[in-house]
Amino acid sequence: MFIRKIKTSIVFILFLVISAFFCVPSEATLSLSVSPIRGGSSLRFGRVDSAQIANQEVRIRVTSDQGEQYQIYQSMVEPLSNERGEILRPAALGTYSITGSNSMGTLYLQQMTTMKNVDDLLYTSNGTGQSDSITTVYAIDPAQIDASGRFSGKILFTLRPVSGGNQVQAFLDVFLEVPEDFKVQTQASTGRDLVKLTPKSLTGAEGYFKISFSGNVGEDLGIYQEIDQLPVDETGKEIGKDVLHFFVEPAQEAEVQYTTPTAFTKRAQIYLSKKPNDNVIVHYLLNEEALLKQKAGVYKGQVKYSLERKGVIKTVFLNLEILIDPVFQIEVTFPEGEPRFDNILPNSPPQIKETVVEVKTNLSKPYLIIQKIPAPLANEKGGTFKEQFFDMKVEAVEGSGKSSFGEFSPVPQEEKTIFQSGPKGEPCKVKVLYRLKPYPEMDAGNYLTSIVYSLGEI
Repeated sequence: MFIRKIKTSIVFILFLVISAFFCVPSEATLSLSVSPIRGGSSLRFGRVDSAQIANQEVRIRVTSDQGEQYQIYQSMVEPLSNERGEILRPAALGTYSITGSNSMGTLYLQQMTTMKNVDDLLYTSNGTGQSDSITTVYAIDPAQIDASGRFSGKILFTLRPVSGGNQVQAFLDVFLEVPEDFKVQTQASTGRDLVKLTPKSLTGAEGYFKISFSGNVGEDLGIYQEIDQLPVDETGKEIGKDVLHFFVEPAQEAEVQYTTPTAFTKRAQIYLSKKPNDNVIVHYLLNEEALLKQKAGVYKGQVKYSLERKGVIKTVFLNLEILIDPVFQIEVTFPEGEPRFDNILPNSPPQIKETVVEVKTNLSKPYLIIQKIPAPLANEKGGTFKEQFFDMKVEAVEGSGKSSFGEFSPVPQEEKTIFQSGPKGEPCKVKVLYRLKPYPEMDAGNYLTSIVYSLGEI
């Protein structure tokens, strides 16, 4: 009996050795795991406090022995919505990656940014695609919350080899609760938070921003308007301070400031009351007089409104967009009536007629005022007036520029520049004086001609 047992044991050991010798190597692996630092399989913010931002950290781990470089992306595939189907604005959920949380590779999104519904690159591994992990932070901004209830959403993480091939995905459910307390909602003339102003459009000459609040329980509530920079064009140049005005619609049982059109200041209190709920409407309009001097372009900017009560601040933003159409036109007026020279006799005294030429432009480019007289000065019988006795002078009334006729000089019949603007192409107004001096051998009569003025860009 003893000898048999020994033999059986030897055979068993040999079998194990042979099995290990013929073991087939396992396939290369590529896996992704996502887990909140606080534990659990979902991102739970709980009851969101309206006084401070709520943060949660998530650890993302990649295991790879494929030897290929890979990337990690994230996207908000399901927005945060409550039981009533109301969706929080995207700015309510922000994210950023913690610098240094990775061991190798390149980490992105290291500054707070809004979660998007498209792929956002989080991480790129080193060239050999070694395993690594990163930590990302997700933050709920109470100032961007405008609805209450129980909210849920879903974040998708995608692990994708750079060279192509199969990708790995993981989902993270997001939950938070917003209590039914102080709420703020907004509505603007061009959308939820956008006002577009177009001077030439009757419907776009003015706009409004409506701020509605509820749930204010007997507290002093002040609304402050702040603007760090006036709207700027594509070159970064601010719109003129006098171009954009605002005023606040009067309200009952509340202290309202700026009820007449006023230029913007850095920070201003526009509303104060203890009302539990109210609507505050801010109107925006353009100053037509200042528009004449404003350079053409599209000006964009943002205004911040802070609703402050007992140390709690809720902030909403309004985007402004102002379209200033190009203007380049010339207007001619005759203060003393049509420039005719009537009842001219050889012994008559000289006569002077005045014409005012005004240029309206917002192109900020230099230009020329050009004059052309198609036919010589003549009377009703066809008798022409000698050129040397018909002269002109050009004087600047408004704006900068240079006259080509600083002193009285013969009126040229050919096309001629009579005034050149300054280098900034500012609007101008010039006075053109035409002087007729009778001479002995002239034919008596009424003399007239036509004069054409035009603009030219330099």
